Amino acid sequence: MAMSDRAKERVLILVVLVLMASACEMAVRLLRPQITFSKLLNRLGSYYAPDPDTTFTLQRNYLGTEPSMEHPGQSVQVTINAQAMRGQPPRPGADTVMVVGDSYTFGVYVNDDETYPAVLERLAAPRNPDLQVLNAGYTAGFETDQQFAWLRRHLDAYRPRVVILGIFAGNDILGIKPKAWREPDERGLPGRWIDRELMVTEAGFIINKVSSLGTVGAELIYHVPILRESHFAVMVGHLVDRLFFARPVASNRQWSEHLFGRFSAEFERKESIFVDLVAAMRDDCEGKGVRFVAALLPVNFMVEPEKLRLVFPNVDTSREQLPSTYHARLAAKLRARGVEPIDVEAAMRASTQGPFFPANGEVHFNPNGNRFTAQTIEKVLVERGLLR
Repeated sequence: MAMSDRAKERVLILVVLVLMASACEMAVRLLRPQITFSKLLNRLGSYYAPDPDTTFTLQRNYLGTEPSMEHPGQSVQVTINAQAMRGQPPRPGADTVMVVGDSYTFGVYVNDDETYPAVLERLAAPRNPDLQVLNAGYTAGFETDQQFAWLRRHLDAYRPRVVILGIFAGNDILGIKPKAWREPDERGLPGRWIDRELMVTEAGFIINKVSSLGTVGAELIYHVPILRESHFAVMVGHLVDRLFFARPVASNRQWSEHLFGRFSAEFERKESIFVDLVAAMRDDCEGKGVRFVAALLPVNFMVEPEKLRLVFPNVDTSREQLPSTYHARLAAKLRARGVEPIDVEAAMRASTQGPFFPANGEVHFNPNGNRFTAQTIEKVLVERGLLR
């Protein structure tokens, strides 16, 4: 039976639409590739495990890979030992330094031997042959209150001589969640950290039970299986989010506003809690004969301001000319509580050894940034008599 003119017209329109969509897909892949759902999962890490005291930790005896941000298309090795820490297991009788922190300390997107705790051990080894630096980044959680609860429970087991707290003054402060605190001590600080809104999947991913566009990977387009692997569809989906869901975009920027001297009431409330937590960590450590050190770790645009537009594409570019001022404020508050911090940001800004971050706008250190951070910390530890 011959096809009617109306049917031919519909087929033609369909063919044209398919060709246009294919052309758009090819153009976006070539000129502005997007983070598709599978790429997003690859970046998030599948090495988490549930924990009854801190909601989650790292999978023991995990061996896997992550994508390299410094060298696109390549992978980096991720090894987690039987103690749920990245790298080699604790050595009996070692002179131990333990580094607690989040993704900056864990060393996302760099190899096991490129994280700043691993580099710190190698740098100090010639003069400190018995030294072992344990990387408890991510093991202890994402934010400072979760890390406080972990350290309170595990300090005696590892008996380090020095504890270094790696501080990222973004989510480490704003991510504090008092409603997750359980079994508070006499200071009202958490003995356990249980967040009922988080869960670890069988595949080792962390997901937020509360649907929110502020949650990583929760954008609407990622919930449409047919489209979420299309670069063109993901780009359009992000545009729709920005046009019709302006509030989540502002929420995503919230963690950086204080870096430029803008302090909300919520931030100042959580900042006060944060300083209490860090001071209490210091008290708990030194009460057991353990020296405590805090290191202030910068996000990329605090040191390389041209990368601000890569992190926040719609930001007012005049902010690139504004210096980040927050670490000076935070350092003063910590010193007032007896914690003398190591300002890695200031050292990076005064150095010509960069770049310290990947060119693609990734906010975490590249291998060189990790190396410089280790050098900066080692120098201060030697000056303070904590290393030879």
